[in-house]
Amino acid sequence: MINMHSNNIITFGCRLNTCESEIIENFIQELGLTDFTIINTCAVTAEAERKLRQTIRKLYNENNGIKIILTGCAAELNPNFYINMDGVVGIISNKIKLSKTEYEKYGKKNQSEEYKKKKHKKIRGFLQIQNGCDQKCTYCIVRTTRGENISFSEDEIVTQAKLLLKKGYKDIVLTGVNISAYGRDRTPKQNLAYIINHLLKKVP
Repeated sequence: MINMHSNNIITFGCRLNTCESEIIENFIQELGLTDFTIINTCAVTAEAERKLRQTIRKLYNENNGIKIILTGCAAELNPNFYINMDGVVGIISNKIKLSKTEYEKYGKKNQSEEYKKKKHKKIRGFLQIQNGCDQKCTYCIVRTTRGENISFSEDEIVTQAKLLLKKGYKDIVLTGVNISAYGRDRTPKQNLAYIINHLLKKVP
């Protein structure tokens, strides 16, 4: 699946990528990096990568001055290949794609008045609670591109939930690579039911 979040960000792949792209979109709008195009890539199938390469070539053919930054699973898997494609000026690793400082490296400009007044029209917001996977399925590339299961802390999840509500979202969808694995890596161990109950108490 390909999703155009705005003129500046294109998303391939899963719901988790969609969630992460919304966060990245906030970064680039806050930093004023509207002269860059960010592509959040997917490597779950060969077809996803074929469409990615096709999209990069099409964007460059339409505007050979375009500046494309890649992140996501395909960029993580084959960074040396993609950085050599026409129009691609940077690769941001999957592991640090949600770090605002990674985007600050490409510059910082004043926010437009339009952005400052901008409000989300969407009702449903995505909230990532974990990343990675501990399974070793032979057909799946996710463990290679996203690493082992990492559960986010309760405080971090509550903070992000409150931010979504503050932005005007009415529904919150919990997402991740394998949310059923939430809490297995934490001490003491937790689970999905725990974090849902915790959210309901802290963000009624």
